[in-house]
Amino acid sequence: MKFLIFLILAFSFPTFALDESSKYSAELIFIILKLVKIVVFLIGLTVFIGAFVYMIKITTEGQKVSPLSVAIMVLAGALLMNTDTALSTFGNTFFDKSGSANVCYIVEESGLSNSCFSNEMSGLSGQLKNRIEKSSGAATSELFISKVKIILGILQLIGFVYFCVGVYGLVEVSRGSNKDGGYGKSITTMLASSLIVDLPHTMQNAMNTLEKIGVNF
Repeated sequence: MKFLIFLILAFSFPTFALDESSKYSAELIFIILKLVKIVVFLIGLTVFIGAFVYMIKITTEGQKVSPLSVAIMVLAGALLMNTDTALSTFGNTFFDKSGSANVCYIVEESGLSNSCFSNEMSGLSGQLKNRIEKSSGAATSELFISKVKIILGILQLIGFVYFCVGVYGLVEVSRGSNKDGGYGKSITTMLASSLIVDLPHTMQNAMNTLEKIGVNF
């Protein structure tokens, strides 16, 4: 998993380092995310099969394996094979995202999404975009929004990976190979990373909370 994170950061870096079009950057992020999803699905499938192998060994060989460990492996495998659904469930359950059926990625196959987080993006960058448009023109303001979306896309990608790392951490703890922090550390990682994937909504909620207590931007 650590090697996977390194590769993602290495291949995502050109979106910052190169002065290429936003479309190229969006395509690169989308391809990386798609590849990561494929790898994570295969890992989840392996974990899922491994859980059933443990179950067979319990019944046929009498091997001492905790039923809780097997249950957690089944759960983790299912989450890794259905990451988008898992992220949506976390958002709807633990954070105020009722009505959001699926996780929203700001980078799509066709490029940058205009519908994903449209309300949140308007609230977060609307005033700044208007100021840039007045001083430098509409083209510059659109470029600014595109760059903001690219940065958010990279953060969503990193958040997605760490969510999967958190899920896989459950497997390691259940096997006894990682007792550092126990299940709590993995669950905390999953919660924090789901907030990163949902960053525009998270930031908008934070700003709304600050405005309620009298802090205005």
